[in-house]
Amino acid sequence: MPKNTEIQYEAERDFATRFVAEQYITNGYGSHFHRNLEIYGVVDGEVLVSIAGDKRVLTNGQIAVVNCMEVHEYSVSKEAEIFYFHIGTAYLSTFISLNKYSLLPHWLLDTEYNKKLYEEISKLFNIQDTLSELKKFGIATNLFADIVDRYGVISGGYNNKSHEFIEKVIQYIYEHYTEDITLKKLADVFCIEPKFLSYNLSGYIGTDLRAFINDIRYGKALQMMYSPEMRGKTKKEIMALCGFKNERTFYYVNKRNSKFYNSDDKL
Repeated sequence: MPKNTEIQYEAERDFATRFVAEQYITNGYGSHFHRNLEIYGVVDGEVLVSIAGDKRVLTNGQIAVVNCMEVHEYSVSKEAEIFYFHIGTAYLSTFISLNKYSLLPHWLLDTEYNKKLYEEISKLFNIQDTLSELKKFGIATNLFADIVDRYGVISGGYNNKSHEFIEKVIQYIYEHYTEDITLKKLADVFCIEPKFLSYNLSGYIGTDLRAFINDIRYGKALQMMYSPEMRGKTKKEIMALCGFKNERTFYYVNKRNSKFYNSDDKL
């Protein structure tokens, strides 16, 4: 079971000068998003990674890149040893200036080449707090260059104004997921044309709005299932508390997510 299945905006870790690299044993992490870019690699084990709706199992030596504001989640069947590197937006300036309409690719699967990337990141585990700002810029830029040299880029781009708007929309969904949220309702709340909202939102959540909201509800249901406070509740009651109008919808979402969550997690 992921240690945190409550989908959330990680505000406490979302600042422009965040520069943190760590390696540890994990049992997964629930859906979340942040403005920072995140590099996530598997040292030992197997992790099912979801980035903006795109899912892939990563094994030893494989790495994922989560671009800014992309909703992502990590699930494991057993404990796995992983590393991650959070790079604040302040250190993306050189990459953005040279790649205005591009993003880093999500999946870095060349395990031999990735040894070089891991070596660069692992050096930071014990010295990151002692680095100057100039050094941090250099390390981030060099790492991005090494990724691009081997894996290239994908279409996209960074737009701070757009990110701030989408952040508010996604956070609103997280806070009101038990309600009947439609594209029209969101458009009315944020005073924007539904088509324009749909176009901008889809790139960050990686799926249609209804599926995204139901996935949030499903993740919350799993969290409730493991909560001591919910032991007296039936499955049907938990579904209702999470915003599901009927059991049929819940089990449809359960089936769609069966490859993402551990088999013991499904209600």
